[in-house]
Amino acid sequence: MEQKSGLVGIYEKANPNSVWQDFCPWEAENGLFAADYDRIMPWLEKAMERMPVLAELGIKREVHGAISHPPDGNPLIGPAPGALNYWCCCGTQIGIGWGPGLTRELARWMVHGAADISMRDYDPRRFGA
Repeated sequence: MEQKSGLVGIYEKANPNSVWQDFCPWEAENGLFAADYDRIMPWLEKAMERMPVLAELGIKREVHGAISHPPDGNPLIGPAPGALNYWCCCGTQIGIGWGPGLTRELARWMVHGAADISMRDYDPRRFGA
């Protein structure tokens, strides 16, 4: 719980800051980056306009870490290319929102050979081998 505090989550859709384009190093498991207030100030200002109490409370703590997103924004759900009986379920932007439905369909795909809905937009094979 964030007692007497609020949480503001900022997710850039246009021109996001990108790191590790070719691969993510193993030692970067839970690493954080330095705060970049200049970059996120437009979102913070809007949040403080909507909820003036946030401006009064100030910033208590910042968490600036990497989030894995595939280039098209859709998660990787389905069989991994070139790996027998290996399935992907990663890269979700809205994990808590997409998680239950996508994992249900992944389970159906794994058990029955197909999901009840089209999973084409999430299939990791869409990027090739």
